[in-house]
Amino acid sequence: ALSAIEQDPAIWATISQPHLAFLQRCQRSHGLLTDDPGLPPNFTANGLAICLLLSLPPSSRSATSIARIVDGIVTVKGLAVDLPDPRQDNRLQGWPWLPDTFSWVEPTSWCMLALKRARRTLPSPALDARIREAEQLLVNRSCEPGGWNYGNASAVGQDLRPYVPTTALGLLAMQDRPDDPVVVRAVDHLAASRLKEASGFALSLAALALRVAGRDAPDVEQRLAG
Repeated sequence: ALSAIEQDPAIWATISQPHLAFLQRCQRSHGLLTDDPGLPPNFTANGLAICLLLSLPPSSRSATSIARIVDGIVTVKGLAVDLPDPRQDNRLQGWPWLPDTFSWVEPTSWCMLALKRARRTLPSPALDARIREAEQLLVNRSCEPGGWNYGNASAVGQDLRPYVPTTALGLLAMQDRPDDPVVVRAVDHLAASRLKEASGFALSLAALALRVAGRDAPDVEQRLAG
């Protein structure tokens, strides 16, 4: 949020230094970031951290090892469940919020977006494989109207509705596949539902995702400003 201050190196150094130092202190022996050594890593937060650190000039990244966070993300998978489901392939593995749990749309989107950015400078076959499976998972879990719920597209035979923030996150993660039918449907759904969730979180993500998709949404930004 403060990245525009980078244009003034003196102010940026003063403001960013304690926060980047905090992230450095949060890096554990396994490479991932946690607020406390006794807590498990949150993969949504680690995906976001990779995106942040890769967006900064190398001189501003502190001593936090991006490569070690990326390696930690690549080795993590959500639990695979081999149960027959006509609507959903639960064997696909994205990322969970916390270790040893099921894959969810929010952490999968953030980690996939992070790895797509990281492969420009830290390419590897394992990284590419995780991206491919995560994309398959998001395609498989697309809701019937388009877009994404927080987890499944359906449960116990009932279709689940998509939400604005999760749909926006899925679109940001899949922005390099604009012609995929699942992405096209999600953009259309988000454009139609953009004002239905009035939280700052939902409006902000909707504005970002629609902007990236090339859709003007001045009413979203006006609602957000209000």
